[in-house]
Amino acid sequence: MRFLLLILPLIGAAAWAEPEVRETRHNDWTEVCISDQGATRCEAIQVLSVNQGDQSQPILRVTVSKVNEQPFIEFALPLGMDLRSGMVVQVDQGEELRFGYSTCVPQGCAGVLQLTPELMTALKAGSQARLGFRPFGSEQVQVLEISLSGFTAASQGI
Repeated sequence: MRFLLLILPLIGAAAWAEPEVRETRHNDWTEVCISDQGATRCEAIQVLSVNQGDQSQPILRVTVSKVNEQPFIEFALPLGMDLRSGMVVQVDQGEELRFGYSTCVPQGCAGVLQLTPELMTALKAGSQARLGFRPFGSEQVQVLEISLSGFTAASQGI
């Protein structure tokens, strides 16, 4: 019994250990890797923000990741978007890709595109992508520019 009392705190500490997070900056992109219980998952992330007074407010979060070995790219915007109009993304002067919103949560709404080999090649070779969307109640399309500087390096571990 005394042996169990000595080992239980060790087992408990290992079972409740915090995941290890490693962030590596690659120009305008960040590679974020989380290691937990022997498994590591990495994502490439870029967050665009605007300054309002002395605070920075995120307006777009772009995430490249894999789920079940399928690569995808997610564009997350704040609440208040016109969900009916969807989004459009264009890499440099390439073809426009239209897609809808996938989900909304209290932090905002997101659209997801499967990351085809053609789209991945365009993102790696490109210098910027543009994301178009409409705020709710507006007829004007808003466009955000996404730098692709560092994308190739940040997406290597995905």
